[in-house]
Amino acid sequence: AEVYAGLLAGEALMLNLAQMEDAHLKQDQRALEVERTVSLSAVYAGLPSNSFNLSEKVTELVKKGAGNTGNGLNTLAFGTGTDTKTSLQASLSLAYLDVFKDYPASLGKTRRIKQISVTLPALLGPYQDIQAVLSYGGDNNGLARGCKALAVSRGMNDSGQFQLDFNDGKFLPFEGIAIDDKGALVLSFPNATSKQKAMLQTLSDIILHIRYTIR
Repeated sequence: AEVYAGLLAGEALMLNLAQMEDAHLKQDQRALEVERTVSLSAVYAGLPSNSFNLSEKVTELVKKGAGNTGNGLNTLAFGTGTDTKTSLQASLSLAYLDVFKDYPASLGKTRRIKQISVTLPALLGPYQDIQAVLSYGGDNNGLARGCKALAVSRGMNDSGQFQLDFNDGKFLPFEGIAIDDKGALVLSFPNATSKQKAMLQTLSDIILHIRYTIR
């Protein structure tokens, strides 16, 4: 009986190894890589209710130093907290973009963000930088430490990294968020009524380059 038990244990082990190898091959298969470019100006102008012109509203709110506009998770507003009351915040609902429907479900139902970059069309003086922070307002408990926000300083396809490297062993900001998640991306501009006021008054759009994978 002990011999038979040993043989069966070996067979069970071989089966487990085969299952592990199969799972690894499925997980390790090359994912489809997609980039979705999003214009917040177009999103805000197309809202079903409370639509608005991004450039005009930014100028208006910055002059007032307060206020808000928009609908649901798609809004432009000044922060209400002690640290954010002088920060202008533009938010975008991921689910509202309906990115999942861009490609057939037959290609794969697991669609997750790999990386996000930001472009800010605005007039800048010589050697002038931008200060902005892109954060995620949804369930970010599953994100790795240091991956819940990125700092924007250049404003031209800005990844928040000195050098973007997709082969880096570390997770990138926002990597792993489901493309149809119910949360929102929030771009905050600190010092919106002082240091960055002139720049914001020339801001014509906010462009997000959302790169994601399909498995």
